[in-house]
Amino acid sequence: MIADLLVDRPRLVLGVALLASVAGAVSWFTMPREEDPRLVGRFGLLVAPYPGADPAEVERLVVEPLEEELAEVDEVKEVRTTIRASVAVLSIELGRDVDDVDSAWDRVEDAVARARAEMPEGLPPTSLDHDLVETEAVVLAVRGSNDVLALADAARALERRLLRVEGVAEVAITGDPGEQIAIELDEATSHPLGITAEQLADRLRARNASLPGGAIRVADRRVELSPRSELESVEAIGDTPIVLPSGAAVPLRAIARVQRMPVEPRAVRARVNGTDTVLVGVIAAEGLDAVELGERVREAVDGFRAAHPELTIDEVAYQPEQVRSRLSELGISLLIGIGIVALVLLVTMGPRLGLLVASVVPLVTFASLALYATGGGVLHQMAVAALVLALGLLVDNAIVMAEAIQRRLDEGVERREAVRASVKELAGPLASATGTTLAAFVPMLLAPGPTGDFTRAIPIVVMTTLAVSYAYAVAVTPLLGGRVLKPSARPEGGGLLERVAARIARLSVRHPGLTLAGVAAVVLASASFATVVRKDFFPATDRAQLVVSVELPEGATLEATDEAARRLERALAERPGVQQLATVVGRGVPSFYYNLPRSPSAPHLAQVIVTTRDAESVGAIERFARAFGHRELPDAQVTPRRLEQGPPTPAPIEVRLEGDDLADLHLAAEAVQRVLREDPRAVDVRANHGPGAPLLDYAIDDAVAERRGVARVQIASAMLARTEGLRVGTHRGGDDPVPIVVRAPAASDHTPAQLDAIGLA
Repeated sequence: MIADLLVDRPRLVLGVALLASVAGAVSWFTMPREEDPRLVGRFGLLVAPYPGADPAEVERLVVEPLEEELAEVDEVKEVRTTIRASVAVLSIELGRDVDDVDSAWDRVEDAVARARAEMPEGLPPTSLDHDLVETEAVVLAVRGSNDVLALADAARALERRLLRVEGVAEVAITGDPGEQIAIELDEATSHPLGITAEQLADRLRARNASLPGGAIRVADRRVELSPRSELESVEAIGDTPIVLPSGAAVPLRAIARVQRMPVEPRAVRARVNGTDTVLVGVIAAEGLDAVELGERVREAVDGFRAAHPELTIDEVAYQPEQVRSRLSELGISLLIGIGIVALVLLVTMGPRLGLLVASVVPLVTFASLALYATGGGVLHQMAVAALVLALGLLVDNAIVMAEAIQRRLDEGVERREAVRASVKELAGPLASATGTTLAAFVPMLLAPGPTGDFTRAIPIVVMTTLAVSYAYAVAVTPLLGGRVLKPSARPEGGGLLERVAARIARLSVRHPGLTLAGVAAVVLASASFATVVRKDFFPATDRAQLVVSVELPEGATLEATDEAARRLERALAERPGVQQLATVVGRGVPSFYYNLPRSPSAPHLAQVIVTTRDAESVGAIERFARAFGHRELPDAQVTPRRLEQGPPTPAPIEVRLEGDDLADLHLAAEAVQRVLREDPRAVDVRANHGPGAPLLDYAIDDAVAERRGVARVQIASAMLARTEGLRVGTHRGGDDPVPIVVRAPAASDHTPAQLDAIGLA
């Protein structure tokens, strides 16, 4: 049937084939483009706060209910829990065979809801983030002001502008300190007046309550009542009359300082090249051309710069440029590969046969790309690399078909009959041969887990190309061969290659033992090289960037971590080749690369994005940062990390220790670290254990407290007023609600002795 169609409808067949190839060539410029494949969201981060609780309480009252409920979710493969004072962080990984991850995360959220029913009442809500594979394609730094709140306002204004850009799915802000209206009450002033922070907080709560006034009926109309029970501005808060025990009424600002300020203690800081900044990250929607999105984002940023000339907007990471350059390099490699294949065919098969088969290579390549794009494929480095890989496979069918037609023509068979007979003879065998090659890629196609997700485009593209190569071998190659090929006058015994091959075959038959021994020697020699060749399943990238993590012992303040990060920055800034330093203190850097491990917020953590002038400088900077950390920051764990391909991994090798006694586990972990550090091949040996943050435990004598009319909640409230502050309500004058707190000046600087001297009303 195929043979008859080729002979009877050659223009139709050739037209369809050429149309498919042209569609593929157009798809190269129009299909979605990304740098790397998107990973399936099998990783999640659950943060469960329990303010004021020590790690043992957090484990007993929060972690255990969560882990018990999560154990009932079949899709959950592993839960890793980090417990600190006041918070637990659970890293959740779904099984590699889970395909419907959205439904799985729904069941995880249901399990968390069930666990919350067993937790103490009044806890802040838990937060589950299972979009950890989302990448911030563009990361911008907003600088130009010494007021970090002004920078945060500018970042939010830029966020609103970027969200209007087509293709922007989400905008993430890093380094926003948060805003609060602080009412700072100095005991030296308030004590003589007979008012405490707790009393002031109670009065302000009553004045700032957000309650509806209901509605009344006036004639035949319903009229809503607005009592305006909330304080509408910082000035209104300062003007609030406070009645003192003496009966006198004074404005709040007369006894306390009212100001808009960052939330304290600060949870996060960010800077670029030593200057305070707020980072704005752009997350792209799926199925878009990243290069075009980047151009639209840059256009929006240019408009924002023009409207805010006092600000500086820098690019910290710009993935669209990486996409453009990577696909351009791979596209050139693809063209070079096609040229090399064509040259080899021309040399080995002669001008006519070689040109015939070589002409099919680009046709098959672009037709395969058209099918891949039609199926929703994205053009990224794995897809293009698969096309390069398939070049050596797609020519086999065309070679066999062209040789068969040439052989019949040499035997004197008429052209149409030579084409018809060759197709009838080879359609079945070529289908079987192609099927066996396709089967070899099925395990890779069905590979589960993050590795399979990352590499799946390779078998998809290769298998598509092989299938298309078969179709073109039985359709296009015969049509072209029937017109291009002609009977050839081959010399007796064939050409040079045929004569060499015949001689080798005769020697092999005459000396089978020697032949097998030679083959075995080649196999053994090849196997011996496996012991000396460096083994990396996923290599490092050639990006001119790396991330350096600085981790102090748990319990370190944000200020101590910030100082360690600054020392590292100053040293890196003096190194040749360093172009930009972007630092985040208190959490990890924005997810500008797809497989960066996510780090929960913690005051003892800082990370630095180091951008170098070229990729060749990365290795030297990596070695310098590691040596500097060992020499100058002995109390910190300084870990430089190159950007790598493949799914996210915390480390190439992990050792897990399990046991019931935490002290024994700490000792065992330290022993394992000592052994590993003695191995010169091991670098960046680190552990996630530690003594934990220090805890100052106050034992309350309930009998004494009862005799003095003091409840436990009053003691806790008095301590909170002198540290983080008492929340008395929310100010809703702007776009976002701002908390109002009553606190002591320099609240975080109180000493234990000062806390002991707190007076209780």
